[in-house]
Amino acid sequence: MGFYLPAILARADYFLLHSDLDGAAREVNELKGWQRRLANDWLVAVREHLEVRQALDVVTAEASLALLNSK
Repeated sequence: MGFYLPAILARADYFLLHSDLDGAAREVNELKGWQRRLANDWLVAVREHLEVRQALDVVTAEASLALLNSK
């Protein structure tokens, strides 16, 4: 059962090293059992961070569009 753990953690580490928080979260989300319970707080925090970043991207895009339309 635990044989998949090193592979998941290695892929998550790779994504984190390459600033891909979404990819790392997808990997950590594959954990099962107690490993998943240990990572749950991190996953919740990452999801919240990604939601905020997505909202900021939308606001930035809308502001850029409004600026272009005002010219």
